[in-house]
Amino acid sequence: MKLKDLAKSKLESGKTLKFDVGPFSIAVKSDFPNVYEEIAKIYSEFEVLSDEHFVDFEITLRNSHSLIRKFFRKQCFFQLGDQEPFTPIPANQAFPMFEWGLNWCISSNAHQYLMIHAAVIEKNGVCVVLPAPPGSGKSTLTALLVFSGWRLLSDELTLIETSSGLIQPLARPINLKNQSISVIKQAFPNVAHSNIVKDTHKGDVCLFKAPDASVANIDQKSKATHIILPKFSKNEALSTDPMSQDSAFFELIANSFNYNILGLSGFNTLTEFIDGTSSFNLRYGDNKAALEWFEALTL
Repeated sequence: MKLKDLAKSKLESGKTLKFDVGPFSIAVKSDFPNVYEEIAKIYSEFEVLSDEHFVDFEITLRNSHSLIRKFFRKQCFFQLGDQEPFTPIPANQAFPMFEWGLNWCISSNAHQYLMIHAAVIEKNGVCVVLPAPPGSGKSTLTALLVFSGWRLLSDELTLIETSSGLIQPLARPINLKNQSISVIKQAFPNVAHSNIVKDTHKGDVCLFKAPDASVANIDQKSKATHIILPKFSKNEALSTDPMSQDSAFFELIANSFNYNILGLSGFNTLTEFIDGTSSFNLRYGDNKAALEWFEALTL
């Protein structure tokens, strides 16, 4: 059964919802009904798990224990098991908190993978890793490519198997902020997305549903062919600057969550991963030109 097939009675405050997210299984329990509503909409193609199923992460999004806070200026507390790793945030941000918290759960615990803060897309055997710092336009570019026919492997976390060097897809929603939201909504008005949550610590945020085909192929691993560092700069002509494998290697280290934790295994994994890839710095100020450049890679 998929989340889209779940009865509404299963999506009520205080109920535990279990489902698969790529290679991970999670349980979510929330005091806030909109969390279930958004999950059912944005994760609709993911598989529901039975109540007895073992899960990797038990997540609770709870209201304050304070009687005053339960009714006035409500807050959302994120829990992983008995841990509360974050300070509470306003209750209307509960669904973004779920997404941010799940990223933290994975990046803090899934050390069977070398994890890179990067998007991954694939088309016609071309698999592109897009590491980039916040503000580079990486997620906007990812959304434009994915909703134009590229396969989404991940928007935030590149999971590289230490045993094979292949990328394990995650295909979770694409997290967009501020002006990027309207760019994608105007370009792809039929793509499902969450409600826009305003004034978070990241600004206005909105999550866009991954294409159904990307979720359906979530078990299909890929081998990277390109490492591309994108940077959007308004009105700048498109330009590319080839990078050496050494430079690309250190860029991936700089964007890794657990390279130092993995030690020699991380070094060996990344060395094999990057072997045979082509790497570029990409600068652009026109989205159409960037899309055409990526399409040329697949020819």
